[in-house]
Amino acid sequence: MSRLPLRWAVLVWVIIVPAVGVRVLLKPHSNTVFPIFADAGCNWLARHDIYGPPKSGLDQFRYSPAIAAAFAPCPGPC
Repeated sequence: MSRLPLRWAVLVWVIIVPAVGVRVLLKPHSNTVFPIFADAGCNWLARHDIYGPPKSGLDQFRYSPAIAAAFAPCPGPC
């Protein structure tokens, strides 16, 4: 049995993982939804409306309250 497909798969992963890591290091706040979830978690802890108008620069939170509660312990912009 040839090991060539396995070697190609390993090679692809060895290229992709560092490329994604470099991209995250260069632009850590670009194309991420974490601030939306973290803000909803902070609002949930403070008993504020999690579906209210979003903070400047954030998109509207549109998931279930359980998701906001799950992100409540995460460090965020509280």
